[in-house]
Amino acid sequence: MKIHLLLICYLLLLRQTWAQSEKGLLIDADDQKPIVGAYIFGLDTLLSDSNGQFTYTIGHLLRIQSLGYLDQTIQPKSPDLVIKLVIDPILMSAITVNSMGIPQSFQSYPGSISMISKERIENTDPTLITGVLNEIPGIYMQSGSLNTNKIIIRGIGARSAFATNKIRAYYQDIPLTNGNGETTLEDIDLNAIGRVEIIKGPNSSIYGSGLGGTINISPKNTLLGTHYLENRLTTGSFGLLKSGITYGLHQDRFKSLITFNRQTSDGYRDNNTFSRNSLLTTQSFYQSKNTFSLLTYFVKQNAGIPSSLNEYDYLQTPTSAAYTWAQSQGYEDYDKLLIGASWIHTYNPLLIQHTSLYTSIYDGFEARPFNILEDKVWGFGFRSRWVKTFDHVSHILMAGIETYRDAYDWQTFANLYQNTPGQGSIQGNLVSDNEEIRRYYNLFIEANLKPRPEASLDIGLNLNQTHYSYIDTYELDSIDNSGGHGFNPIISPRIGFSYAFDPHTTSFAVISHGFSPPSVEETLTPDGNINPEIQPETGWNFEWGLKGTVLKNRLRYTTSLYQMNIQNLLVAKRTALDQYIGLNAGSTVHRGIELSLNHQLISSDYWDALAVFNYNHAAYKFKEFLDADMDHSGNQLTGVPTNQISFSFIGNFKKWIYTELMYQYVDKMPLKDDNSLYSDGYQVVNFQVGLNSTIGHHMNFYISYRVNNVLDAHYAAMHQINASGFGGTAPRFYYPGLPRNQLISLKIKFEL
Repeated sequence: MKIHLLLICYLLLLRQTWAQSEKGLLIDADDQKPIVGAYIFGLDTLLSDSNGQFTYTIGHLLRIQSLGYLDQTIQPKSPDLVIKLVIDPILMSAITVNSMGIPQSFQSYPGSISMISKERIENTDPTLITGVLNEIPGIYMQSGSLNTNKIIIRGIGARSAFATNKIRAYYQDIPLTNGNGETTLEDIDLNAIGRVEIIKGPNSSIYGSGLGGTINISPKNTLLGTHYLENRLTTGSFGLLKSGITYGLHQDRFKSLITFNRQTSDGYRDNNTFSRNSLLTTQSFYQSKNTFSLLTYFVKQNAGIPSSLNEYDYLQTPTSAAYTWAQSQGYEDYDKLLIGASWIHTYNPLLIQHTSLYTSIYDGFEARPFNILEDKVWGFGFRSRWVKTFDHVSHILMAGIETYRDAYDWQTFANLYQNTPGQGSIQGNLVSDNEEIRRYYNLFIEANLKPRPEASLDIGLNLNQTHYSYIDTYELDSIDNSGGHGFNPIISPRIGFSYAFDPHTTSFAVISHGFSPPSVEETLTPDGNINPEIQPETGWNFEWGLKGTVLKNRLRYTTSLYQMNIQNLLVAKRTALDQYIGLNAGSTVHRGIELSLNHQLISSDYWDALAVFNYNHAAYKFKEFLDADMDHSGNQLTGVPTNQISFSFIGNFKKWIYTELMYQYVDKMPLKDDNSLYSDGYQVVNFQVGLNSTIGHHMNFYISYRVNNVLDAHYAAMHQINASGFGGTAPRFYYPGLPRNQLISLKIKFEL
């Protein structure tokens, strides 16, 4: 009898042990951040806590639901369960955004913010991010070639000659924008990107300078318990060949991702070859209250420069390079290294500190018809912020500091290509020798207040101080143009308010201030001296918007109306082939309307069909603009189309066949400040089909075929505004876009 009782007690104890609760973790599949407040249906109905954790019992079926994500059902068979939820392209209202500020849901965030998911990036042209950025209302990315691009947000950045400026960008909390205010987003290979957030309009209370907006990039992440190797290969028109290999590991408290990518192309135009090698490594180590991460990104690039064309060559011989660039065989060659270390410390669930240290090194060489440039940049910086949550009132307070300093050394040499025709660029004597020290700091504070459950109020303030030092180290003359220029401190406030009328409809309003300091070159006079009169470009943004869902959550919409008033407009006036001077020439008014619609047409076990429509209307004008003796006041802002439309139809069959048809319309735009010359509007159609298959339990196979510019439209993909002709030559305004071109991509993933 005693033996039977002992046996029964043992079996009951064994059953209790078998049924004991385990800890699980719920995270976003794109950025690996915890998902809070998700429903977990199992033996009991639970909610994931503030860390994304929940309890479960091994062997019992779980069904997970969270607003903004696709539902998932799983039967756990082991402890340490990590579940990744994939973003629902329609119901993304609850997705956490503004990751570098105070994290909030997409629906409640009081401002214009757009997101590009990992799935969207995976199913686009793998050579450049231009296509997906141009689907977002208010954003226009021009691409003259793989190495010549600029991004314009709400008209800001349109006056830049060859690069993106007045827009800030971050890669996992580390700035991609240098001390001169320029951002080279195309350096980041698409295979190294997990998710992109774009905050449109000035948001200086968190990010400092960046009058147009801010782009936050999250690298790809490796899920807990995974160990894989992934190979990618793309081949296409004009000698395109791109290959990549990725290794991912996430076991216990250690996570690592290593991805190497190589891209080469013969180019569509003469003198248009391209070669880039990039290596990304990220490692993270987790402790109970600490997360330590290290990021390294290296780029080695060599690319020919065909430059822009005059109207005749653009229409008759678009494959040609500009004459002097072809004769000198102009090109750029550079190495770039970015290293960042970050530490996240949780003092308690209500107080978290984020700290990052970073350094960047650039070593470049550029052969140009008018001279040869050798330049080096070494920069380092620090960013730290503290986020405090007041649990009893649901208010959140954030405060922080960001500082950055870089040293830019550059020398120019004579280019003797004309002495030896057909040999390309030959370096001659030293012409100039210069050094710039560029530094800034930002102090920022922001509060997110919840006066009512359905209301959200953001109040922020930023203090910026920027200083440039210029050192003339050229010793072959008696002239010393060295000097320094420190701008007055700039205070930038931001107030944003959102109100949810019901769970499906939210309205928001924003008033924010922004600024962008001039580049060092813009602070110099034609004779090389510091211009003490030059001032930063500043502006106020006033915006109202509405976002939500209708038709039983099958249609998601976002719309906004805004006006930006820009003062001290910075105008880069070209005085020679290699010289620009900066002028504060007046003011502009940017009025616009943005509309985005995502409609789930079909959702079943067999078919998914999604239609996406985006529209942008830009009524941008010079309010006051005097250029020498010419008055351009009232003219349309140069280099920005009045209307942009994009439409995409995306279909999936049983999750293994993917199709997409994309249409883009870009309106005509003025190319000169006097509005005497306009570009032609254009329409582009792209198509892609892909096949996804799982082979066995450890191998995934994906192949796709893509056609860009299906209708073979002839258009200019980038413009050089206010171009001038020198020596009797015609001005060169146009960078030809690619004609019809094709790509085939293959991806194979092995679970190790």
